[in-house]
Amino acid sequence: MRKGVLNTFFVSIFIINSTFCYSQIIDINNKITYKKVFVETDNFGASYLETLEKALEKVKNDTIKFSILNDLAYYWHTRNLIKSLNFTKQGLKISKEKNDTLWQGRFQITQGSILLRMEKLDSAFIVLQDAKTKVKEEDLAFLNTQLGYVFERKGQLAKAADYALESLILGEKLNDKKAIALAYSDLSNLFWKQSKFEKGLEYGLKSVDIFEERGINDLDYDFTLYVVGNNYLELKNYEKALKYYEHAIIVGERYGFYII
Repeated sequence: MRKGVLNTFFVSIFIINSTFCYSQIIDINNKITYKKVFVETDNFGASYLETLEKALEKVKNDTIKFSILNDLAYYWHTRNLIKSLNFTKQGLKISKEKNDTLWQGRFQITQGSILLRMEKLDSAFIVLQDAKTKVKEEDLAFLNTQLGYVFERKGQLAKAADYALESLILGEKLNDKKAIALAYSDLSNLFWKQSKFEKGLEYGLKSVDIFEERGINDLDYDFTLYVVGNNYLELKNYEKALKYYEHAIIVGERYGFYII
Protein backbone atom coordinates (compact mmCIF):
# COMPACT_ATOMS: atom_id res chain seq x y z
CA MET A 1 0.00 0.00 0.00
CA ARG A 2 1.17 3.51 -0.85
CA LYS A 3 3.46 4.89 1.85
CA GLY A 4 2.09 2.32 4.32
CA VAL A 5 5.32 1.82 6.26
CA LEU A 6 6.28 5.50 6.07
CA ASN A 7 2.83 6.54 7.28
CA THR A 8 3.14 4.31 10.33
CA PHE A 9 6.60 5.73 11.00
CA PHE A 10 5.38 9.34 10.80
CA VAL A 11 2.40 8.62 13.04
CA SER A 12 4.75 7.29 15.71
CA ILE A 13 6.91 10.42 15.49
CA PHE A 14 3.95 12.76 15.88
CA ILE A 15 2.53 10.89 18.84
CA ILE A 16 5.91 11.12 20.61
CA ASN A 17 6.64 14.74 19.69
CA SER A 18 3.54 16.95 19.55
CA THR A 19 5.73 20.07 19.26
CA PHE A 20 7.04 18.78 15.95
CA CYS A 21 3.45 18.24 14.82
CA TYR A 22 2.59 21.80 15.80
CA SER A 23 5.44 23.24 13.77
CA GLN A 24 4.39 21.36 10.64
CA ILE A 25 1.01 23.14 10.52
CA ILE A 26 1.43 26.46 12.37
CA ASP A 27 4.50 28.68 12.60
CA ILE A 28 4.04 31.25 15.36
CA ASN A 29 7.66 32.30 15.85
CA ASN A 30 7.50 35.43 13.72
CA LYS A 31 4.58 36.22 11.42
CA ILE A 32 1.98 33.48 11.97
CA THR A 33 1.65 31.19 8.97
CA TYR A 34 -0.67 28.25 8.45
CA LYS A 35 -0.11 25.27 6.18
CA LYS A 36 -3.69 24.45 5.30
CA VAL A 37 -4.38 20.85 6.30
CA PHE A 38 -4.95 18.40 3.44
CA VAL A 39 -4.14 21.13 0.91
CA GLU A 40 -0.56 22.18 1.62
CA THR A 41 0.41 19.33 3.94
CA ASP A 42 -0.73 15.97 5.29
CA ASN A 43 2.41 15.47 7.35
CA PHE A 44 0.77 14.99 10.73
CA GLY A 45 -1.22 12.48 12.76
CA ALA A 46 -4.67 12.22 14.31
CA SER A 47 -3.98 14.98 16.87
CA TYR A 48 -4.00 17.74 14.25
CA LEU A 49 -7.42 19.03 15.37
CA GLU A 50 -6.05 19.61 18.88
CA THR A 51 -3.11 21.44 17.29
CA LEU A 52 -5.47 23.71 15.35
CA GLU A 53 -7.63 24.42 18.40
CA LYS A 54 -4.58 25.46 20.45
CA ALA A 55 -3.34 27.71 17.64
CA LEU A 56 -6.69 29.40 17.02
CA GLU A 57 -6.59 31.62 20.11
CA LYS A 58 -3.12 32.92 19.16
CA VAL A 59 -4.08 34.00 15.64
CA LYS A 60 -5.00 37.65 15.04
CA ASN A 61 -5.08 37.72 11.24
CA ASP A 62 -8.71 37.29 10.13
CA THR A 63 -8.00 35.26 6.99
CA ILE A 64 -5.77 32.77 8.80
CA LYS A 65 -8.22 32.53 11.70
CA PHE A 66 -11.13 31.86 9.32
CA SER A 67 -9.13 29.23 7.46
CA ILE A 68 -8.19 27.38 10.65
CA LEU A 69 -11.70 27.68 12.04
CA ASN A 70 -13.26 26.36 8.85
CA ASP A 71 -10.88 23.40 8.80
CA LEU A 72 -11.76 22.67 12.44
CA ALA A 73 -15.46 22.91 11.61
CA TYR A 74 -15.23 20.62 8.60
CA TYR A 75 -12.86 17.94 9.85
CA TRP A 76 -14.54 17.58 13.25
CA HIS A 77 -17.57 16.22 11.38
CA THR A 78 -15.84 12.84 11.06
CA ARG A 79 -15.73 12.59 14.86
CA ASN A 80 -18.43 14.76 16.43
CA LEU A 81 -21.15 16.48 14.38
CA ILE A 82 -22.32 18.70 17.24
CA LYS A 83 -18.83 20.04 17.90
CA SER A 84 -18.35 20.49 14.17
CA LEU A 85 -21.55 22.51 13.91
CA ASN A 86 -20.54 24.66 16.90
CA PHE A 87 -17.26 25.60 15.20
CA THR A 88 -19.22 26.44 12.05
CA LYS A 89 -21.61 28.71 13.95
CA GLN A 90 -18.62 30.43 15.55
CA GLY A 91 -17.14 31.04 12.11
CA LEU A 92 -20.42 32.36 10.74
CA LYS A 93 -20.78 34.74 13.69
CA ILE A 94 -17.27 36.16 13.43
CA SER A 95 -17.30 36.49 9.62
CA LYS A 96 -20.64 38.31 9.84
CA GLU A 97 -19.24 40.69 12.46
CA LYS A 98 -16.28 41.34 10.17
CA ASN A 99 -18.57 41.83 7.14
CA ASP A 100 -16.58 39.16 5.28
CA THR A 101 -19.13 37.80 2.81
CA LEU A 102 -16.67 35.40 1.14
CA TRP A 103 -15.91 33.58 4.39
CA GLN A 104 -19.58 33.61 5.35
CA GLY A 105 -20.21 31.65 2.17
CA ARG A 106 -17.37 29.23 2.85
CA PHE A 107 -18.62 28.57 6.36
CA GLN A 108 -22.08 27.99 4.87
CA ILE A 109 -20.64 25.30 2.59
CA THR A 110 -19.23 23.60 5.67
CA GLN A 111 -22.54 24.09 7.49
CA GLY A 112 -24.38 22.50 4.56
CA SER A 113 -22.07 19.48 4.53
CA ILE A 114 -22.67 18.95 8.27
CA LEU A 115 -26.45 19.38 8.00
CA LEU A 116 -26.71 16.80 5.24
CA ARG A 117 -24.78 14.31 7.36
CA MET A 118 -27.32 15.01 10.09
CA GLU A 119 -29.97 14.11 7.46
CA LYS A 120 -31.32 17.69 7.50
CA LEU A 121 -31.37 17.64 3.72
CA ASP A 122 -33.72 20.53 2.99
CA SER A 123 -31.87 22.82 5.39
CA ALA A 124 -28.56 21.82 3.82
CA PHE A 125 -29.88 22.60 0.34
CA ILE A 126 -31.08 26.08 1.38
CA VAL A 127 -27.76 26.95 3.05
CA LEU A 128 -25.71 25.72 0.09
CA GLN A 129 -27.83 27.62 -2.43
CA ASP A 130 -27.33 30.81 -0.43
CA ALA A 131 -23.58 30.22 -0.26
CA LYS A 132 -23.41 30.11 -4.07
CA THR A 133 -23.96 33.86 -4.23
CA LYS A 134 -21.04 34.60 -1.90
CA VAL A 135 -18.08 32.38 -2.76
CA LYS A 136 -15.53 32.37 -5.56
CA GLU A 137 -15.58 30.15 -8.64
CA GLU A 138 -12.80 28.05 -7.12
CA ASP A 139 -15.16 27.13 -4.23
CA LEU A 140 -18.04 25.99 -6.43
CA ALA A 141 -16.78 22.48 -7.23
CA PHE A 142 -16.80 21.55 -3.54
CA LEU A 143 -20.15 23.31 -3.06
CA ASN A 144 -21.66 21.33 -5.96
CA THR A 145 -20.27 18.15 -4.44
CA GLN A 146 -22.24 18.84 -1.26
CA LEU A 147 -25.39 19.56 -3.31
CA GLY A 148 -24.85 16.25 -5.08
CA TYR A 149 -24.70 14.49 -1.72
CA VAL A 150 -28.03 16.07 -0.75
CA PHE A 151 -29.73 14.52 -3.77
CA GLU A 152 -27.88 11.22 -3.37
CA ARG A 153 -29.33 10.91 0.12
CA LYS A 154 -32.77 11.73 -1.29
CA GLY A 155 -32.36 8.86 -3.73
CA GLN A 156 -32.28 11.20 -6.75
CA LEU A 157 -29.13 9.70 -8.25
CA ALA A 158 -29.47 11.29 -11.70
CA LYS A 159 -29.64 14.76 -10.13
CA ALA A 160 -26.66 13.92 -7.94
CA ALA A 161 -24.72 12.86 -11.05
CA ASP A 162 -25.53 16.19 -12.70
CA TYR A 163 -23.80 18.02 -9.85
CA ALA A 164 -20.80 15.67 -10.03
CA LEU A 165 -20.48 16.35 -13.76
CA GLU A 166 -20.76 20.09 -13.13
CA SER A 167 -17.91 19.80 -10.63
CA LEU A 168 -15.88 17.80 -13.16
CA ILE A 169 -16.31 20.47 -15.85
CA LEU A 170 -15.35 23.21 -13.42
CA GLY A 171 -12.35 21.23 -12.18
CA GLU A 172 -11.10 20.77 -15.74
CA LYS A 173 -11.62 24.47 -16.49
CA LEU A 174 -9.62 25.54 -13.43
CA ASN A 175 -7.10 22.66 -13.69
CA ASP A 176 -8.12 21.69 -10.15
CA LYS A 177 -6.96 18.10 -9.66
CA LYS A 178 -8.74 17.75 -6.33
CA ALA A 179 -12.07 18.77 -7.88
CA ILE A 180 -11.58 16.36 -10.80
CA ALA A 181 -10.63 13.47 -8.50
CA LEU A 182 -13.60 14.17 -6.23
CA ALA A 183 -16.01 14.27 -9.17
CA TYR A 184 -14.76 10.90 -10.43
CA SER A 185 -15.07 9.53 -6.90
CA ASP A 186 -18.68 10.71 -6.63
CA LEU A 187 -19.52 9.20 -10.02
CA SER A 188 -17.92 5.92 -8.94
CA ASN A 189 -20.08 5.85 -5.82
CA LEU A 190 -23.23 6.67 -7.82
CA PHE A 191 -22.52 3.91 -10.36
CA TRP A 192 -22.01 1.50 -7.44
CA LYS A 193 -25.40 2.51 -6.03
CA GLN A 194 -26.93 1.75 -9.45
CA SER A 195 -25.21 -1.67 -9.52
CA LYS A 196 -23.03 -0.59 -12.46
CA PHE A 197 -19.93 -1.96 -10.84
CA GLU A 198 -17.59 -2.08 -13.86
CA LYS A 199 -18.28 1.58 -14.57
CA GLY A 200 -18.01 2.38 -10.89
CA LEU A 201 -14.61 0.72 -10.72
CA GLU A 202 -13.42 2.56 -13.83
CA TYR A 203 -14.22 5.97 -12.38
CA GLY A 204 -13.00 5.00 -8.92
CA LEU A 205 -9.58 3.96 -10.19
CA LYS A 206 -9.34 7.19 -12.22
CA SER A 207 -10.03 9.09 -9.01
CA VAL A 208 -7.42 7.15 -7.03
CA ASP A 209 -4.79 7.83 -9.71
CA ILE A 210 -5.40 11.58 -9.58
CA PHE A 211 -5.46 11.67 -5.78
CA GLU A 212 -2.15 9.82 -5.65
CA GLU A 213 -0.65 12.07 -8.32
CA ARG A 214 -1.73 15.01 -6.15
CA GLY A 215 0.20 13.40 -3.29
CA ILE A 216 -2.03 14.42 -0.36
CA ASN A 217 -3.86 11.90 1.82
CA ASP A 218 -7.23 13.38 2.74
CA LEU A 219 -10.81 12.46 3.62
CA ASP A 220 -11.94 12.24 0.00
CA TYR A 221 -9.01 10.02 -0.96
CA ASP A 222 -9.88 7.78 1.97
CA PHE A 223 -13.53 7.61 0.88
CA THR A 224 -12.49 6.80 -2.69
CA LEU A 225 -10.42 3.84 -1.51
CA TYR A 226 -13.55 2.60 0.28
CA VAL A 227 -15.72 3.09 -2.83
CA VAL A 228 -13.23 1.23 -5.04
CA GLY A 229 -13.28 -1.58 -2.48
CA ASN A 230 -17.08 -1.66 -2.70
CA ASN A 231 -16.99 -2.03 -6.47
CA TYR A 232 -14.33 -4.75 -6.33
CA LEU A 233 -16.39 -6.57 -3.70
CA GLU A 234 -19.50 -6.61 -5.89
CA LEU A 235 -17.37 -7.87 -8.80
CA LYS A 236 -16.24 -10.70 -6.48
CA ASN A 237 -12.59 -9.68 -6.66
CA TYR A 238 -12.16 -10.18 -2.92
CA GLU A 239 -8.38 -9.88 -2.82
CA LYS A 240 -8.39 -6.39 -4.36
CA ALA A 241 -11.42 -5.34 -2.34
CA LEU A 242 -9.58 -6.27 0.85
CA LYS A 243 -6.49 -4.37 -0.29
CA TYR A 244 -8.45 -1.14 -0.78
CA TYR A 245 -10.43 -1.54 2.44
CA GLU A 246 -7.24 -2.07 4.42
CA HIS A 247 -5.65 0.97 2.83
CA ALA A 248 -8.74 3.03 3.66
CA ILE A 249 -8.48 1.90 7.30
CA ILE A 250 -4.81 2.95 7.51
CA VAL A 251 -5.54 6.44 6.17
CA GLY A 252 -8.68 6.82 8.28
CA GLU A 253 -7.01 5.79 11.51
CA ARG A 254 -4.01 8.03 10.90
CA TYR A 255 -6.15 11.17 10.59
CA GLY A 256 -9.22 10.27 12.60
CA PHE A 257 -11.59 9.93 9.63
CA TYR A 258 -13.89 7.74 11.71
CA ILE A 259 -16.90 8.34 9.45
CA ILE A 260 -15.24 6.06 6.87
